[in-house]
Amino acid sequence: MAELSVIIPYVNENPQIEFTIRNIAEELGDRVDFEIIAINNWCRDLAKQGREEAGSEAMIESKQKLWPWLKYLHYDKKLSHWQCKNYGVKHSTGKFLWFCDGHCIVSRDALYKMFTLYRSSYKALDGTIHLPLTYHILESRRLIYKLVKDVDRGEVHYSFSSYRDKNNGRPFEVPCMSTCGMLLPRELFEVIG
Repeated sequence: MAELSVIIPYVNENPQIEFTIRNIAEELGDRVDFEIIAINNWCRDLAKQGREEAGSEAMIESKQKLWPWLKYLHYDKKLSHWQCKNYGVKHSTGKFLWFCDGHCIVSRDALYKMFTLYRSSYKALDGTIHLPLTYHILESRRLIYKLVKDVDRGEVHYSFSSYRDKNNGRPFEVPCMSTCGMLLPRELFEVIG
Protein backbone atom coordinates (compact mmCIF):
# COMPACT_ATOMS: atom_id res chain seq x y z
CA MET A 1 0.00 0.00 0.00
CA ALA A 2 1.39 3.39 -1.03
CA GLU A 3 1.22 6.44 1.18
CA LEU A 4 0.57 8.73 -1.82
CA SER A 5 -1.23 7.81 -5.04
CA VAL A 6 -0.63 10.15 -7.96
CA ILE A 7 -3.52 9.95 -10.44
CA ILE A 8 -2.77 11.18 -13.97
CA PRO A 9 -5.56 10.94 -16.53
CA TYR A 10 -4.40 11.67 -20.06
CA VAL A 11 -5.47 11.44 -23.64
CA ASN A 12 -3.25 12.44 -26.56
CA GLU A 13 -0.57 13.86 -24.29
CA ASN A 14 2.40 12.33 -26.08
CA PRO A 15 5.23 13.00 -25.31
CA GLN A 16 4.27 15.26 -22.38
CA ILE A 17 2.84 12.39 -20.31
CA GLU A 18 6.22 10.66 -20.25
CA PHE A 19 7.96 13.81 -19.01
CA THR A 20 5.24 14.42 -16.40
CA ILE A 21 5.56 10.88 -15.03
CA ARG A 22 9.35 11.11 -14.86
CA ASN A 23 9.24 14.57 -13.26
CA ILE A 24 6.93 13.39 -10.48
CA ALA A 25 8.97 10.22 -9.90
CA GLU A 26 12.13 12.32 -9.60
CA GLU A 27 10.36 14.71 -7.21
CA LEU A 28 9.14 11.97 -4.86
CA GLY A 29 12.04 9.55 -5.36
CA ASP A 30 12.91 7.70 -2.18
CA ARG A 31 11.37 10.42 0.02
CA VAL A 32 7.75 9.20 -0.13
CA ASP A 33 6.16 5.78 -0.56
CA PHE A 34 4.24 6.56 -3.75
CA GLU A 35 2.61 5.12 -6.82
CA ILE A 36 1.84 6.85 -10.11
CA ILE A 37 -1.27 5.71 -11.93
CA ALA A 38 -1.36 6.85 -15.56
CA ILE A 39 -4.77 6.35 -17.13
CA ASN A 40 -5.11 6.57 -20.90
CA ASN A 41 -8.55 8.04 -21.58
CA TRP A 42 -8.62 7.34 -25.33
CA CYS A 43 -12.10 6.20 -26.36
CA ARG A 44 -14.23 5.40 -29.41
CA ASP A 45 -15.80 8.89 -29.31
CA LEU A 46 -12.47 10.36 -30.39
CA ALA A 47 -12.06 7.82 -33.17
CA LYS A 48 -15.54 8.77 -34.45
CA GLN A 49 -14.34 12.38 -34.65
CA GLY A 50 -11.46 11.23 -36.86
CA ARG A 51 -8.82 11.82 -34.20
CA GLU A 52 -5.96 9.35 -33.95
CA GLU A 53 -4.38 8.08 -30.77
CA ALA A 54 -1.09 9.88 -30.16
CA GLY A 55 1.00 7.05 -28.69
CA SER A 56 2.96 6.58 -25.41
CA GLU A 57 0.81 3.65 -24.31
CA ALA A 58 3.32 0.94 -25.23
CA MET A 59 6.15 2.89 -23.58
CA ILE A 60 4.27 3.47 -20.33
CA GLU A 61 2.86 -0.04 -20.20
CA SER A 62 6.31 -1.58 -20.70
CA LYS A 63 7.87 0.60 -17.99
CA GLN A 64 5.58 -0.71 -15.26
CA LYS A 65 7.69 -3.89 -15.38
CA LEU A 66 10.78 -1.83 -14.49
CA TRP A 67 9.26 0.66 -12.07
CA PRO A 68 7.16 -0.86 -9.29
CA TRP A 69 5.66 2.56 -8.54
CA LEU A 70 4.04 2.86 -12.01
CA LYS A 71 0.63 1.51 -13.01
CA TYR A 72 -0.79 1.91 -16.52
CA LEU A 73 -4.55 1.73 -17.00
CA HIS A 74 -6.87 2.31 -19.95
CA TYR A 75 -10.34 3.83 -19.45
CA ASP A 76 -12.34 3.79 -22.68
CA LYS A 77 -16.01 3.95 -21.68
CA LYS A 78 -16.33 7.64 -22.54
CA LEU A 79 -14.27 10.80 -22.75
CA SER A 80 -14.74 11.89 -19.16
CA HIS A 81 -11.89 13.37 -17.17
CA TRP A 82 -13.71 12.71 -13.88
CA GLN A 83 -14.72 9.14 -14.66
CA CYS A 84 -11.12 8.49 -15.68
CA LYS A 85 -9.94 9.88 -12.32
CA ASN A 86 -12.50 7.76 -10.46
CA TYR A 87 -11.21 4.70 -12.32
CA GLY A 88 -7.65 5.57 -11.27
CA VAL A 89 -8.65 6.05 -7.63
CA LYS A 90 -10.42 2.67 -7.69
CA HIS A 91 -7.10 1.06 -8.68
CA SER A 92 -4.98 3.05 -6.23
CA THR A 93 -3.79 2.11 -2.76
CA GLY A 94 -2.64 5.39 -1.21
CA LYS A 95 -3.96 7.00 1.96
CA PHE A 96 -3.58 10.32 0.11
CA LEU A 97 -4.50 11.13 -3.49
CA TRP A 98 -2.89 13.76 -5.70
CA PHE A 99 -4.29 14.59 -9.14
CA CYS A 100 -2.19 15.94 -11.99
CA ASP A 101 -2.82 16.39 -15.70
CA GLY A 102 -0.57 14.67 -18.23
CA HIS A 103 1.14 17.88 -19.38
CA CYS A 104 2.31 19.44 -16.11
CA ILE A 105 5.68 19.87 -14.45
CA VAL A 106 6.26 20.09 -10.70
CA SER A 107 8.79 22.60 -9.39
CA ARG A 108 11.67 21.08 -7.41
CA ASP A 109 10.61 20.10 -3.87
CA ALA A 110 7.15 21.68 -4.28
CA LEU A 111 5.10 18.46 -4.23
CA TYR A 112 7.28 16.87 -1.56
CA LYS A 113 7.00 19.89 0.75
CA MET A 114 3.27 20.22 0.14
CA PHE A 115 2.76 16.54 0.90
CA THR A 116 4.80 16.58 4.12
CA LEU A 117 2.92 19.68 5.31
CA TYR A 118 -0.47 18.23 4.43
CA ARG A 119 0.26 14.78 5.84
CA SER A 120 0.86 16.30 9.26
CA SER A 121 -1.98 18.84 9.22
CA TYR A 122 -4.75 17.68 6.88
CA LYS A 123 -7.26 17.17 9.69
CA ALA A 124 -6.76 20.71 10.96
CA LEU A 125 -6.90 22.11 7.40
CA ASP A 126 -10.21 20.25 6.91
CA GLY A 127 -10.21 20.32 3.11
CA THR A 128 -8.07 19.97 0.03
CA ILE A 129 -4.79 21.65 -0.75
CA HIS A 130 -3.58 22.59 -4.25
CA LEU A 131 -0.17 23.05 -5.80
CA PRO A 132 0.61 25.77 -8.33
CA LEU A 133 1.88 23.97 -11.42
CA THR A 134 3.64 24.70 -14.66
CA TYR A 135 0.59 23.81 -16.69
CA HIS A 136 2.35 23.06 -19.96
CA ILE A 137 5.96 21.94 -20.12
CA LEU A 138 7.11 25.06 -21.97
CA GLU A 139 5.01 27.46 -19.86
CA SER A 140 7.12 30.34 -18.56
CA ARG A 141 5.41 30.63 -15.18
CA ARG A 142 3.50 28.73 -12.53
CA LEU A 143 -0.24 29.24 -12.59
CA ILE A 144 -3.14 29.24 -10.17
CA TYR A 145 -6.82 29.51 -10.94
CA LYS A 146 -8.95 32.58 -10.51
CA LEU A 147 -12.71 32.71 -10.24
CA VAL A 148 -14.57 34.12 -13.23
CA LYS A 149 -18.25 34.79 -12.73
CA ASP A 150 -21.01 36.71 -14.39
CA VAL A 151 -24.00 36.45 -12.07
CA ASP A 152 -26.36 38.16 -14.52
CA ARG A 153 -25.62 35.52 -17.16
CA GLY A 154 -25.40 32.66 -14.64
CA GLU A 155 -21.80 31.85 -15.52
CA VAL A 156 -19.30 30.56 -12.99
CA HIS A 157 -16.01 29.14 -14.16
CA TYR A 158 -12.27 29.76 -13.86
CA SER A 159 -9.31 31.06 -15.78
CA PHE A 160 -5.58 31.07 -15.11
CA SER A 161 -3.66 33.69 -13.20
CA SER A 162 0.08 33.95 -12.57
CA TYR A 163 1.13 32.58 -9.21
CA ARG A 164 2.54 35.29 -6.97
CA ASP A 165 3.91 34.13 -3.64
CA LYS A 166 2.62 36.84 -1.33
CA ASN A 167 2.65 34.43 1.58
CA ASN A 168 6.36 33.46 1.74
CA GLY A 169 5.73 29.87 0.72
CA ARG A 170 2.95 29.27 3.24
CA PRO A 171 -0.45 28.01 2.07
CA PHE A 172 -3.12 30.58 1.34
CA GLU A 173 -6.75 30.40 0.34
CA VAL A 174 -7.76 30.94 -3.27
CA PRO A 175 -11.34 31.39 -4.57
CA CYS A 176 -11.36 28.29 -6.79
CA MET A 177 -9.21 25.51 -8.21
CA SER A 178 -9.61 22.57 -10.52
CA THR A 179 -8.51 19.15 -9.38
CA CYS A 180 -5.23 19.42 -11.29
CA GLY A 181 -2.72 19.78 -8.46
CA MET A 182 -5.23 18.82 -5.74
CA LEU A 183 -4.13 16.72 -2.74
CA LEU A 184 -6.64 15.16 -0.38
CA PRO A 185 -6.97 12.15 1.90
CA ARG A 186 -8.78 9.14 0.47
CA GLU A 187 -11.38 9.41 3.21
CA LEU A 188 -12.40 12.89 1.97
CA PHE A 189 -12.53 11.65 -1.63
CA GLU A 190 -14.88 8.88 -0.53
CA VAL A 191 -17.15 11.46 1.14
CA ILE A 192 -17.35 13.77 -1.90
CA GLY A 193 -17.14 11.04 -4.54
